Amino acid sequence: MTTTVQAVDSRELVRRSFRAIEQPGSEDLAELVHADFRNWEAVGPAADLRGPEGFSAAIEMLNRAFSELRYEVVELIAERDLVAVRTLMHGVHTGPMRELPATGKPFAQSQSHWFRIDDGLIAEHWATRDDLGFLHQVGLAPGARVGAETRH
Repeated sequence: MTTTVQAVDSRELVRRSFRAIEQPGSEDLAELVHADFRNWEAVGPAADLRGPEGFSAAIEMLNRAFSELRYEVVELIAERDLVAVRTLMHGVHTGPMRELPATGKPFAQSQSHWFRIDDGLIAEHWATRDDLGFLHQVGLAPGARVGAETRH
């Protein structure tokens, strides 16, 4: 019985983390993210930040690069201390991201996320993304046709 309650709580915790990205300031990050939280996907200065500060840096980076940011949770599975999520991240590429200039183009990027939960908080995050599909959708891939459909 405890496993089921923990899984339900873990799933809601992860859903709240996506809401925090979509709507900055909507969640108290200290209630979501462990003080030693590590985002293994982070790059640049955010890669060295831990805890709520590290999660906040990722939120800021995403919201600078993308407007109308929204996560569609396609599948979510919780087992023991892990939560796996398959999402589509929707948005409009309206700001620079790393070395990529803003394009103003909409996109829907397929992503997979893994979260490790510790003491009722998100302790670690890993992700994989369809970056090539994103580049095609926004017209930045070699030979890309803007508006071309991609598989999800």
